[in-house]
Amino acid sequence: QDAVDLAIYTFFRIFACFSCLGFLGLTTPIAEVLHSLEVIKVPKIVIEIALLMYNTIFIFLNEIDIMKKAQETRLGYNGYKTSFKSVAMLGSNIFLRSMDKAESLQHSLDSRGYNGEIPMYKPQNRSDD
Repeated sequence: QDAVDLAIYTFFRIFACFSCLGFLGLTTPIAEVLHSLEVIKVPKIVIEIALLMYNTIFIFLNEIDIMKKAQETRLGYNGYKTSFKSVAMLGSNIFLRSMDKAESLQHSLDSRGYNGEIPMYKPQNRSDD
């Protein structure tokens, strides 16, 4: 009985933590989150990776949405067999597209004089004047 109680307690505690984390993530601008990480002395490389991942996730989701809509208009999800084929094609194409996007991101960073450090917006301190 104690193990079941502990499992239920742990489940609801994790659920509450994810809810708070989701609320924080959806209501706080990414610039402030990254600036806060910089303030607590998180290494710059970790912050830059987080910034690039944040950017890449939205590009990735946009590409998936575009490809899925294109497949739906061509009746790619009409039956079980075509659905599996369409999902497989979507997975392979998104991998290839993500490689292309990563290469174009690297070229754009190089053309803008990337020297290993991405300049980030630092929000101004709020004053209660």
